[in-house]
Amino acid sequence: MHFPSLGTCIFVPPHPADWDEAEQYCRSKGAHLVSITSEHEAFIVRDLVDKNNAKFFTWIGLSRGDDESSGDLESSGEGSGEFSGEGSGIEEENRDFTWSDGSKFDFNLFGPGEPSKHGDCVAWDRPNSIDIWHAINCDYAQFFLCKRNALNATTDYFEGPEGEIISPNHPKNYSDLQRRHYFIRVPDQERILLDIENFQTEKDRDTLTIYDGFSERAKTMRRLSGSISGLKMISSNNAVLLSFSSDEDTTDKGFRIKYRTWKYPDIIQIKAYGDSRDGHIESPNYPDPIGPLKFQHYLIQCPDSYHINFVIKDFSLQPEDRFAFHKVYDKKSRPILSNPNPSYLPYSFSTTTNISYFCLFVHFGRSQGEIQIGSQKKRIPFLKGLVDTLRQTDLRSLAQNEADFLVVEHAAFVGARHVD
Repeated sequence: MHFPSLGTCIFVPPHPADWDEAEQYCRSKGAHLVSITSEHEAFIVRDLVDKNNAKFFTWIGLSRGDDESSGDLESSGEGSGEFSGEGSGIEEENRDFTWSDGSKFDFNLFGPGEPSKHGDCVAWDRPNSIDIWHAINCDYAQFFLCKRNALNATTDYFEGPEGEIISPNHPKNYSDLQRRHYFIRVPDQERILLDIENFQTEKDRDTLTIYDGFSERAKTMRRLSGSISGLKMISSNNAVLLSFSSDEDTTDKGFRIKYRTWKYPDIIQIKAYGDSRDGHIESPNYPDPIGPLKFQHYLIQCPDSYHINFVIKDFSLQPEDRFAFHKVYDKKSRPILSNPNPSYLPYSFSTTTNISYFCLFVHFGRSQGEIQIGSQKKRIPFLKGLVDTLRQTDLRSLAQNEADFLVVEHAAFVGARHVD
């Protein structure tokens, strides 16, 4: 399988072998046992281990002592990127280990007490989804992974806060039998907004596939072909892969795509204590249209003996807001309202606890809305322990995690004004 973000192909042979046999098998395919030189590469290999051999050891290309076969193929570790993780850094006693493909050994995931002096070959184990590299006897038969440099595929890399992606030869026509990848990676807390300004390819033949992640195993955001303009989309994580391919006849002008990064704003906390127990939330510029790609979310909290009463006074969706919805969560886990029907406004409902997470969410549209928040006294002693437990945690962190879940659907909005 091709991983453009690494510039390599990794494949899973169907049979177990001891370490030397596994390395020879990989070499017969123009590869070596897989090397892992960064946290980014470990993330990808970890996924392959989990999907193919999660319950048993998996050989990797690390062994103790010089490997005579190292370096006779071009190092497949090249292009793995300058990423560091918790496993980086090599202790002095581990420096007699080498990768069979000649990659530099400056990253490891050895477990406690490892590497053992009782084995010279390294296998990856995933007990309870925990990463542990073990040095074990090289004669054991284990499944393994092979890695080689990708052939006949070009990858362009982007890491800046904004950039432009263009098809080969643009604005002239791209060539037949073209295959090109574009990989965007930004800091972990940021997302990627794609703006497809113009797109013209042979319909149903020459395609651009956009993946929401590091590889072609990730979720497909869109598969584009034909004539398109003015399309926008946003990723659900910090990496996007775009893969373009053309067939053997008929070409066109290709595409121009701009991207920029987008980051979650801080959560707005509303605490209704003392005499300040009522307020309202409204969208930006209400009652005028909101505008695209804005996200605000709220954590509302009142005293233990109260719950929160919501009154939806106005909520309007435009036809283009096909992804629009808002959600109100009881505490932080159970959604108690989604997509209110404007025909039934005003609409009132209440939480069962003194804490609620609230998010309004829209996709590049013009929706508008207003929510009135009030509080009513209602004793809920059977939930007191649950609320106390929640209060001892980081509420902002909890809300941010919830927002990560919500934003998978694409972009989001809403502004707030709390009235005492």
